[in-house]
Amino acid sequence: GIRIGDRHAMTLVRLQVLEGFTPVTAEVRARFGRLTHEQLESIVRSRRSIKAALDLVLQLLDIARAEVGQLQVQHEPTDIGGIAEEIVEEFRPAAAAKRLSIALDTPEAGSDSTREPLVVQSDPARVRQVLANLVSNAVKYTQPDGRIVVTAGVASNGNRPTHEKWAAITVS
Repeated sequence: GIRIGDRHAMTLVRLQVLEGFTPVTAEVRARFGRLTHEQLESIVRSRRSIKAALDLVLQLLDIARAEVGQLQVQHEPTDIGGIAEEIVEEFRPAAAAKRLSIALDTPEAGSDSTREPLVVQSDPARVRQVLANLVSNAVKYTQPDGRIVVTAGVASNGNRPTHEKWAAITVS
């Protein structure tokens, strides 16, 4: 059957490519002297573009794995509030560039030291992937001067006897 490459190998490639910019930057500095602000900005943009391309490749590999029944989903304690907070911070610069405000709304909004984790059994990589996609789309399609709110919470499984907790995440 078809075997799609190991996600860990792709993650290693991703880290090597992204971290590989540090020696390249050092080498350029050693050879040509101090970099200008414009050159450093170009390196930052290049890193961002390469990261986006690698993320796209990983997403396409995940789709291919899902289509052939090889997508592995983890089931582990996952702090969805923490992931939502990280995603909001990750997209804050892109939102600001479009004059958008972006905010996180959680039931226990407060300082990091007082925030109770919003933990559910889930796959943190998949939660991150889906939420990043939703927030990316919100940034892309919200009109300038608009507002994006990411809400994260935990919902119970209703009256069922399992007492499972479910992630409740919205992007509006």
